[in-house]
Amino acid sequence: MADAEVDAGSDTGARGGRQRKKVERYSAAEESKEMSVPSGSGSALGDIPIVEHGLKNANNDDEGIKALHRILFGKVGTASKRKAMLKQFNGFEDNSSEGLQKESQKFDKLKGDVIQEIIEILDLDKSGSKSDKVERIVQFLGEPKDSGKQAPESKKRKASETKATGKAAKGTKGKKKEKGGIKRATSAYMFFANERRPSLRGMSVPDQGRTLGQMWGELDSKSKKKYEEMAKKDKIRYQNELAASGGEVSKPQKKSKKQKVEEEHEEEEEHEEEENGAEEEGEEEGEEEEEEDE
Repeated sequence: MADAEVDAGSDTGARGGRQRKKVERYSAAEESKEMSVPSGSGSALGDIPIVEHGLKNANNDDEGIKALHRILFGKVGTASKRKAMLKQFNGFEDNSSEGLQKESQKFDKLKGDVIQEIIEILDLDKSGSKSDKVERIVQFLGEPKDSGKQAPESKKRKASETKATGKAAKGTKGKKKEKGGIKRATSAYMFFANERRPSLRGMSVPDQGRTLGQMWGELDSKSKKKYEEMAKKDKIRYQNELAASGGEVSKPQKKSKKQKVEEEHEEEEEHEEEENGAEEEGEEEGEEEEEEDE
């Protein structure tokens, strides 16, 4: 609320000459203006990767953050601005032994668990007694320096890279190609399955596979002939491309009914893997969009 001042001097005759006193109220804006960053000679904490990582992972209301802010700036400060202010700190103005001794006395008053929080934020050695830790904190804050230690990757970035690697793996999984990028010949059953699959949208991939297998089994030989002709043509295409690339075209061998069924099942499983990969990729893209929105 802005400072309020009411002057009743013009109404002194009517009110017996009494004047109201000026009322001064506390202004939060004035506190933020008065707070300044000490002019130290070290690196700003926000410019040291491992410390910036520690500050980023801490909460503004953590006791360690509040205590550190109070000692470095003389006030606990506004919660939303504590970490931003701490990132600008680059050392005590008085870095002499006497000055550091005074700062040590302030840290000595803190509880052990708060000292431990500060140690973790600044990524300092956690061993030793409380006084050992206080000495490390004060020596570091006297003139902060980058140790060269890199900050660990964030979980989000790791997750993003894992997803990207997964997508690359899925892109190659289930692709029926041989050297030179030649696509293997498609079986009669797969031509049939690819044609009928759109009518089964809404079913799960395993249910689609079972339904297609049943439909194929119930198909008479006359109806299957169409797809067998398509498979023959594709096989010729495959052999020609393989020969052109310098590969050997093996002499076709007569396959038993059991071998044909097994091959059909293998192809169906490969197709299911591709479908599952597409669904998972869609879900992952949705999750990534949510993370970006956050």
